[in-house]
Order: sequence, then C-alpha cells, then structure tokens
Amino acid sequence: NNASLERSSTTSIGYFRIWKILQEWEKKNNKPTQGKRAYNDKSEIVLKNEKFEGYYRKQNIFGSKSDSENEFQTLIEFLKKPLPTTFRICGYLQHAFELKKHFETHYIPRLQNVEFEGKTIPAPQIIPWYPNQLAYSIDAQKDIIRKSPPFKRLQRFLVSENEAGNINRQEAVSMLPPLFLDLSPHHLVLDMCAAPGSKTAQLIEAIYNQAHVKDAVQDSANLSSLQGLIIANDADPKRAQMLVHQINRLNSPNVLVVNHDASTMPNIFVPSSSSNKLNEKEILKYDRVLADVPCSGDGTFRKNLSLWRDWTATSGLSLHPLQLRILIRGLQLLKVGGYMVYSTCSMNPIENEAVVSAALKATGESISLVDITEKLPELKRESGLFTWKVMDDTLQEYNTPEECHSENITLTSTMWPLSMDEMKAQHIERCARIYPQNQNTGGFFIAMLKKESPLQASKVDSLKRDEAPEAKRQKLDIEVSVPSPAPHPTTKTGNNYFDEEPFVYIKPDDESISSVSNFYGLDPKFPRDQFFVRNQSGTPTRSVYFACSLFKKIIENNINRVKFVHGGVRFFVKQDISPLLKSNPSLEINKDVCNFRIHSDGVNIISPYLNEKFFCDANLEDLKILMKNDYPRLEQFPENGKLKAGSEKMVFGCNIVNAHAKIEDGSYTDMRILLPVWRSPNSCNLMLARKEKQNLELELFGID
Repeated sequence: NNASLERSSTTSIGYFRIWKILQEWEKKNNKPTQGKRAYNDKSEIVLKNEKFEGYYRKQNIFGSKSDSENEFQTLIEFLKKPLPTTFRICGYLQHAFELKKHFETHYIPRLQNVEFEGKTIPAPQIIPWYPNQLAYSIDAQKDIIRKSPPFKRLQRFLVSENEAGNINRQEAVSMLPPLFLDLSPHHLVLDMCAAPGSKTAQLIEAIYNQAHVKDAVQDSANLSSLQGLIIANDADPKRAQMLVHQINRLNSPNVLVVNHDASTMPNIFVPSSSSNKLNEKEILKYDRVLADVPCSGDGTFRKNLSLWRDWTATSGLSLHPLQLRILIRGLQLLKVGGYMVYSTCSMNPIENEAVVSAALKATGESISLVDITEKLPELKRESGLFTWKVMDDTLQEYNTPEECHSENITLTSTMWPLSMDEMKAQHIERCARIYPQNQNTGGFFIAMLKKESPLQASKVDSLKRDEAPEAKRQKLDIEVSVPSPAPHPTTKTGNNYFDEEPFVYIKPDDESISSVSNFYGLDPKFPRDQFFVRNQSGTPTRSVYFACSLFKKIIENNINRVKFVHGGVRFFVKQDISPLLKSNPSLEINKDVCNFRIHSDGVNIISPYLNEKFFCDANLEDLKILMKNDYPRLEQFPENGKLKAGSEKMVFGCNIVNAHAKIEDGSYTDMRILLPVWRSPNSCNLMLARKEKQNLELELFGID
C-alpha cells in the first residue's frame, strides 16, 4: 500500500502471469512415479540422498533409544511423504470464532469420505496443540485439492480468506515460535528474520489477543491506543516486500518493517525515559526477540524436493557462524528479564544445539535456557542433543578446526559440543526438536532463552572476534544513555540515502490535515500528531497514514541510521470531488464535502472518533446491492432496506455503512461490518477493491 509497492505493481502482474503459465505446465506434466516426485524444472527428483542418511545416522539424533534404527527409518519414510496443507484462522478477532464455525458448518461436512482416483482423502483435522483449536491440517497434496471438486471449493475459500487476512496458509511447525513468547499488549518485539511474514502476523495477533481486542468494530478504540510495537526485519529487500504484503492484510498501526542484516542489526535510539535526561537518547531494548534464522532447511524435505538432490553437510557448517552472530546480536538487544526464541527448520545440531551452547558459553550467567516442556503440552517433541559430530560432505569426522585443510570449509571451535558436565550445566536438553513422524509435520528446532542480567562485553567481543570477519563485527551496545545523533541537514526524517520513500509526520495544526480532521469531527482524544505521509515534502498529496506513538519516536530519532521499509495504516486517501462540485456548485470544500475519503484499511480504527452524522445503517439486502454493482443508484436499494431510508441524512462524499450480518437473516456468518461508501446525489458506491468485494461476498453469502 506504500509508494514502493505501487511502483512494483506492473512487475507483480508479470510474475502472476508467469505463475499461471507454470501452473498450467504442472497440470500437464506432474506425473510422479514410484520413489520419485515431479519437480518444477521438468526433472524428477529421486527421493534418496545417501550422504544425508549417512550424516544423520552418524549424528545418532535418536540417541540411546532401543528402537533408534526403526525411528530413523520412520523419519526417512516421512520425509518422502508430501507435506499436509495446513492453515490457521487469525485469532485476535471475535470474527475468528465465527469463521471457524462457518468453516466447520459449511465445508467440513462436505469433505467427509471424499474419494479421488480411488483413494479416500482425509477431511481437515484440528491441529491439537494450536491454541483455541484455530489451526487445521489437510493430509492431501495441493494438486489433489485443486482437482477434487469438493476440495476445490475449499481451496477457493482458503485463497479468498487468506487474501482478506482472515486465515494464514502456513506450515504447522512454522506456527510454533510465536506461541512460546507470552506476549503482552505493551511489549516491544523484534522479529529479526521476519520474511515472508507468517510469524510476524502471529506476533501482531498475540499482542491484540492479550489486549482483549476481540472485535475490530467494538474494540477499535483499543487499537489506536495500543502501545506495543513489532519491528519486523529482513536482510533481503525483496523478501522485505513479501513481508509488507503479508502484514498489510492485518491493517495494524503497531508494525514497522526494516531492512538490515540481522547479525549487525543497528541500535535504534528513542528519547530517554529518565526524567533527568530529557535531552538525551537511549538505545531501544526489546521485551521479546524472535530469531527464526537462515538455515540449511533439511527439516523441509517434504516440501522442498530439490533438497533430496542438493543437500550437503557443508551448508550447515557455513551457516553456523552467521546463526551464532544473529543469536548473540538478539541477546544484546534484549531487555534484562526479556525472552528470546531461537529457531530453525533444520535438524542439524551444528545449526541448533551448537549455536545455542556457544551463545550460552559466551554470555555466562547472563543468559539461561528456559524449560518449555510444559508449554503446548499436546505438542510432541524430543529433547536437545548433548553430543554430535562435526563432518564434511565425505562424512569425514573432525575433532578440531585445525584438522580440516579444505579450502571450501571453515570450521570454528563453537561447532563442537562442550564436555558432558558443561552441557548438562547449560540444560541443553531444554531445547525442543520436532521430527516429521511425531505429528506429521516438517522438522523443526526451538530454544527459548532468558536474559538474567546485562551481558559482559569481554566474553561476547572475544567470541565475535573469533567468529566474524572485521566487516561484520558489531560492537556490544552500551546499556546507558548516549548523546543524540546529529540530524541530517537535508531531510525531515529517515531514508535519505535509501530507495524507500521517507516517513514524514504532519504537524497537527497543519492546514492540510486539520481541515480533514475537522470535517470528519475527529474527537480531540484521537492522537492527531501521529499522522504521516510517504513523501519528501510532507504534504498529503495522496495518502495519509497512522501508526502508534512509539513508531513515531523511532522514525523521528533515527534519521539516516535505519532503513525503514513500511509501516502504518492508511487512514485517508485523496478523492476526486470535481463531479460533485460540478453537479452542486454551491458545495464548499472541507465544509460540505471533503477531498479526502476514509480508507477501508483504517475505518475500524478511526470510526469511534468520527462524528455520528457520517454513519448509516444497512442490512444484508443493502450489502448485496453494494457488492454487486458499481455506483448503484439509490432507487436500486430495496424499500425495506435501512440504507435507502438513511441516505437522505448522508453527507455528500464519504460515509460509513454500519451493518450487522446475522445467520438468522440469511448470512453465512455472524459479523459486524464497517464499510466506507461514497454518496453522490443519485448513487451510493462501496469503496472497496473488487477482490475485497468478492471476498466479502463469499464470506457473507457463499457466492464465489
């Protein structure tokens, strides 16, 4: 929704066309044979990798179990099976539970005992460990779901609700890390490697859920005053844009997307919280940190078939130093008393226990490993490993870094396990390993750490000198106030030397925004100083955005230090009112009609603060007319409808339609809806994009 996405819309259309062509090719050529599965480069992947099997046999990941060989064979068998399709319903809205009821009433009954090509397809099952039973698993390949008529109907529902932000199609184990963080509404959270954004979306939902924001209409006042913030970072600019697309669906004023190498994440400055240091700034520290780090991904064999062909042991070895730097940097940025979750989609101890153990050794008693065995009790997991081996692609074992003379491999001392006594003292068994055969998922690793006291610079700096090249070193941040950085002379805020448009805040008394606020009767309690635009001039030329107060402090105190990519919710957007003025010459701008309308993204947040004259009730029949027609004339609305009766009281221009869809009135689901409309002399038009209208039609009336 920001300028950067608008610039890339043409490219997105091109990618979409290519994707459609590839889909058609897959339909014609996807013919798996025994022991093989088709891959999208017209080759077939043989589901076998002797080096992979040999590597993990030597690692003895199932330990001293009496049936460890059988367990290992079961693992290999599961890795060859297609991964189930999984999704979760976004859980911070009351509407989530209505959507769950709708799904279980209108879809699951039609998916019982469905056969396709002589085989019975299992109906969707609830994922037992996910809170409030809001996640589901379908044990069928995507091509079967697309081709089977009953499941094809389900697929259209999933696509529609995913686009609307009501569900997230997400791998089951990928849902786990945010569930361990115990978020509160005031928490400041850093998601260090956030793209593509599914976990970030979960973090947003968790903050809202804890703030008791259960209904976007009834509790929208809570959204504008909520002070928690999630900073979502990714090192890849293109993946950061994927992240933007994901979180945009949630319309949250409590998310800021940035683009930095997580291992050298910059310090962010905010005004000092100390009353006697009002002119100084302090480094922002986080209540919670999530680091789902880049990894070899060998827990994803079931969906990334190329790994059967391309997997090597050296990928884990090469990523270990980066993973350790990210973990250390996250711990530096964590508040004392705060929690950090480290996770990978790998089963490799070099990327998992070795990284956690090395971080614990470097930080001493400042960091402890948290026991998470009581969390999510229905989740089946294995304990962390105490021992492992360091091997190359030939499965040659090394006992010290000096033994390796290969130019392609760099070994570091942190890759080896410590003594058994040291490992037990670290409680490395508190790490959690998720294997595919446990609950028909991918492979995954999770560790949760707590910061007990400030880090000791000497130990951490020593580790970073050993593990990181000079260009990658990050000096340990100071735990006290620092002088304010000097502002850049040529820009109002942020991104002076980046491609992204800057974030420029509008003064509350600026005529350009005060006239809009006054026209809509914006309540004085609403924080008018938190409106901003995405252009250098600071003038509302197209869109006006809103974000929480901490968001503003971060933007204005980190000029040219942080690469800000995206954030905020679009509240107002410029509207052409010349047709209205032409038909009604007596109308005055910002007195009788406003040239900025309220955008659908921000309508739920701003509506409690608007003058009541901008609201008009509507019933289901009115909504049908609005969704099926562009600029429907007033006489098209039913005489017994609420909208036609209330249209005489509407102001010209933007109004808000308030509707309560009920099952007893013919709706597929119970939900309260606020929708922006544009009132012209003879018509009333719903100001939603076509796709949004289609999604709403499917949800309310089952119309595809």
